[in-house]
Amino acid sequence: MEKDLQGIFQEKFATAATGEYFAPGRINLIGEHTDYNGGHVFPASITIGTYGLASKREDDRVRLYSENFPEKGVIEFSINDLEFRKEDDWTNYPKGMMKFLKSDGYTIDTGMDILYYGTIPNGAGLSSSASIELLTGVILNDLFALSV
Repeated sequence: MEKDLQGIFQEKFATAATGEYFAPGRINLIGEHTDYNGGHVFPASITIGTYGLASKREDDRVRLYSENFPEKGVIEFSINDLEFRKEDDWTNYPKGMMKFLKSDGYTIDTGMDILYYGTIPNGAGLSSSASIELLTGVILNDLFALSV
């Protein structure tokens, strides 16, 4: 990894990450734009994707930071307030994963700190947003022992 993500996590959150994670991007070998129209697709994962470091908190605060959007800084909200907000920008993807896992009955009862770093070029059509969502699900599954 060309970036010292542990060091960045420590700098942004003043604590050490307890877990390191990765979710791949994907391409559709056939069937681009047919999946949501009921057609057949043949997706494949690729070696570039989204890395994440995370740790649980003891309060209800969720703090998210993306090394791809450092100018946006750390975005913070409560684990009990996961509504979409335009001003929350890219963090609405992780918020959606948290919201729907909670609404499906999974217990996510404390906050967390998560650092994201993606190697997928933004807007390249390689499912960078899906990679963020998958990564968030994997992180939540691990941190909260969800057994998804």
